[in-house]
Amino acid sequence: MEEAESALGQGVRAPENEASEADEAGLLREQIGALEQQIQQLVRTEQRLFRYQKELDRQLTRINVVNHFALEAATAFEARQIIDIAMRALMSVLALDQGIGFLVQEEALVRPVCVRSQPGMELSKSQTHVLFRLAFPAVPSGTRDPLIGTAAEIMRASGALPSILERVLPIFGIPDESSICPPQRSALYVVLPLRGQRASEMLGLVLFRKADPSSASVHERLPAREDIPFIQLFCSHLECTLENALLHERLSRLAAQLEQRVASRTLELSSLNKELQASLEELKATQGQLFQASKMAAIGTLVAGLSHELNNPMGVILGYAQTLLQCVELDDPIRPGLTAIERQAERCKHLVGSLLDFSRHKTTNRESIDANAIVGRVYDLARAQARCDQVDFRVEASSQRLPHLLANATEIESALLNLVNNAVDAAGQEGRVSLQVYASTEGGRTGVEFIVQDNGPGIAPDVQPWIFDPFFTTKAVGRGTGLGLTLAKRIIDAHEGKITFISSPERGTTVRVWLPAF
Repeated sequence: MEEAESALGQGVRAPENEASEADEAGLLREQIGALEQQIQQLVRTEQRLFRYQKELDRQLTRINVVNHFALEAATAFEARQIIDIAMRALMSVLALDQGIGFLVQEEALVRPVCVRSQPGMELSKSQTHVLFRLAFPAVPSGTRDPLIGTAAEIMRASGALPSILERVLPIFGIPDESSICPPQRSALYVVLPLRGQRASEMLGLVLFRKADPSSASVHERLPAREDIPFIQLFCSHLECTLENALLHERLSRLAAQLEQRVASRTLELSSLNKELQASLEELKATQGQLFQASKMAAIGTLVAGLSHELNNPMGVILGYAQTLLQCVELDDPIRPGLTAIERQAERCKHLVGSLLDFSRHKTTNRESIDANAIVGRVYDLARAQARCDQVDFRVEASSQRLPHLLANATEIESALLNLVNNAVDAAGQEGRVSLQVYASTEGGRTGVEFIVQDNGPGIAPDVQPWIFDPFFTTKAVGRGTGLGLTLAKRIIDAHEGKITFISSPERGTTVRVWLPAF
């Protein structure tokens, strides 16, 4: 009985275990299914995250490209450099093969300024030569948006740009729109019109090309319409930087033109100023000559009147002196006096004649004369006045042989005597006056120098410019006529000589007269 009951109990529990195991299996399958769904959801989420991460990396890369372009373009001052920097940046981020940059230049023509290519995709020399010879009228209006597509699509959508593109695209190997063949149609183009703040103002144009889009690797993402917002953002930075650079270039050219005009005007004004200064100097010289001529005319009038009055008395004096000299013996004590009268009368006669010739600008007769002999005669004539004025008058003749002068002895004697007499008057009582003569060279020419020196009070600085003017004198009334220095300078100048003076209150006055040798 017990065995039967045990067997019966086991038979009852067996179905219950089977049912429990079936429930567990079903639950397990449900759990596995739910787990598989979660795994699939995780995979999809991971794929989305990967795409988001890749897109984020791409966007960050583009933002870095824009920032790097802004920083690099900020250091460039030429529009061509900015275009080149922008082309390099866009070709790297958009996987493009070739690019050509154009700028609107001052003559309102669109000209190519730079070319960029990936290694192995360079344009040939003939293509580059043809390219840089192109020039197009600036486009006044048209699309502002970037264009992406095939050559035919670009030509249809470019608005006012076909006149430029139809000549540029053949350089890439496309003759014209009608002859586009399928392999060429597959090439991808990106066109960036660059305009200023005013839509009608065109700054330039950038054209890119992807020669064979099918050759792009799986890691390259070709330009598409989704990239237009990024390209527009980049173009806005490019246009602002480019416009600033073009404005800077225009201002630089304007500044250079203004500077050149100012320099030219300054040079012109300087030339006119020099001409005016020369005219003023010429006018001043002419006025001086007229003033001098008027003075000399006055001297001529004075001398002409005096000569008529003096010639007759001098003739009588000279005649009586010569007659008396013929009547007295050689040892007669009055003979030296008569000889002095004859010599002074003869000197006065020659002096009056010289004054007439001087006022009429006539050339006097000249002969070879000894400078020491002239100094001796001047000493003989001036020592009497010096002795009367109690002036120590000395002559320092040169010990060496002096060259002879080709001069009029009476005129040179009169000039030196006027200088000595002025020095005696300036020295005053117990003063000192010296007359020196030396051989001297002036300007490579041999000559003789006469030096008249006194220890008087000197010539006042404010009157020094006028001492050679006719009728100018600082002497008291009755002591001078103001003609001595004028005649002396005129005689020296007529003999091609030179007269100078140095005067100071401490050292008196020194007058130097240089005459060329015979």
